[in-house]
Amino acid sequence: MPSSAGAWDWTKHDWGEVDRAMVEACLSQMPVGVAHPPCVGRAAEVCETTPPRHQTTLDIVDCRMTEAVVRDEIVEAGYDEQHSLLVTAGRNVAGNGRLSEAEALNAAHEAWKIYREAQCDLVYALNQGGSIKNVRAPICNLNMTADRAIQMRDLFWPPQ
Repeated sequence: MPSSAGAWDWTKHDWGEVDRAMVEACLSQMPVGVAHPPCVGRAAEVCETTPPRHQTTLDIVDCRMTEAVVRDEIVEAGYDEQHSLLVTAGRNVAGNGRLSEAEALNAAHEAWKIYREAQCDLVYALNQGGSIKNVRAPICNLNMTADRAIQMRDLFWPPQ
């Protein structure tokens, strides 16, 4: 699971299938500002227990990473939308002591992706003495990505 050494893009891997509508409903039903929604991981849990799966370590990894990929797609769509809003509103120009808000969002988003990778690599490293590393690292990816989806959705709340 570690990705920093080989820069493996886990979002491009063909994992399994989860109910995308369930993942999207989890986000849309959360009130503004709620972090760590309890519905995160539910689509993966359904995936893990739907035959022919039997909640093996491989099933858990596959299903958690699949939900993380769906959430990552939501994050990237949210980023694109927020960035476009900033550009359209003319908030992409720096000068007169002001930062370009669009550029700042881009820098923050790129830094967040690096942080997520490093944090989940750390989770993997701290658990590399056993097979649990293969479960905890995908859960890290899933949880951090779910939280970021909420951050992207709520970027302008409360109104600035």
